[in-house]
Amino acid sequence: MLTFMPNAAWQMNEKRVRIPNLDVKLSLTEIAVTQTRQFQRLFHLKQLGLAYLVYPAATHTRGLHSVQCLHEARLGT
Repeated sequence: MLTFMPNAAWQMNEKRVRIPNLDVKLSLTEIAVTQTRQFQRLFHLKQLGLAYLVYPAATHTRGLHSVQCLHEARLGT
């Protein structure tokens, strides 16, 4: 959700990342981490290597994998 404040830039209050079966809500600190250049690079690295050439739906990236690990760690499983 974006909040508009007069005379200020747009500020993101929360962000949802869609992983195949669920939405993961990110806090402000987590948003700050995911917006770094180093973390954004992870969204371009394929977790499954060249499998997407054979199976077009196999598009799992290192970035999504990291967000899913964050979600699992938050659940304590």
